Amino acid sequence: MKLKGKVAIISGAGSGICKAIALSLAEEECKLVICSNARSELDSTQAVVRKMGAEVLSICLDLGEIESNDHLIKETLDRFGTIDILINGAAVCYQQPFLTHDIEKWDKTMDINLRSYFILSRSALNIMKDKHDGYIINISSTAVQGPREDFSAYSVSKFGVAGLSKIIYDASVKHDMGVRVSTVYPGITDTAMVRGLDLGFEPKSMAEPEDIAGPVVFLLKTNKKVIIKEIIIENNW
Repeated sequence: MKLKGKVAIISGAGSGICKAIALSLAEEECKLVICSNARSELDSTQAVVRKMGAEVLSICLDLGEIESNDHLIKETLDRFGTIDILINGAAVCYQQPFLTHDIEKWDKTMDINLRSYFILSRSALNIMKDKHDGYIINISSTAVQGPREDFSAYSVSKFGVAGLSKIIYDASVKHDMGVRVSTVYPGITDTAMVRGLDLGFEPKSMAEPEDIAGPVVFLLKTNKKVIIKEIIIENNW
């Protein structure tokens, strides 16, 4: 599938993996809608994307707020009139022991890492179904393969993302929407979020954000007759 001119929403595009995805889609000449709750990071991504010649709408908001999700969809439609691609990648990670995990941080993790994916996917699906075309990619994590109790909220949210992808695709098939859905599971990646964590060991190798962006673009460019439901990107120890 050619991506030139496709309208793509990318959540969490201020830094890390989703910034790399935004830059990769800019190279493919997509029209981008990027969002983050960090204005300075978002401005940086926007500046690079514009320098690459891509059309971009930048929206600073907190996807932990329900209204922000609706605002993102509205602004996208007001600017571009449609949604072709949705990349759900916004995430937070709090490292706390399970037995003493702060409830507010647990809720915030679920609101951003999972609920926003649900709200944005539902809205996008209702738009894509009318065209019988579209692609939703949810970013999970290889943390689901070996969850740790000190990353309990993050791990649970990423399990939820994997399940949500299956539900979205089931809805697409059941109602003949023609929308494809994939889940990408990155391993330990060199991002600001990961660098702020105490993993308890020194990773022998970390993926670069671009290592995740490449497979995402690959998924989007596959023939519409096929679907690759999952891509797991593990660290090569």
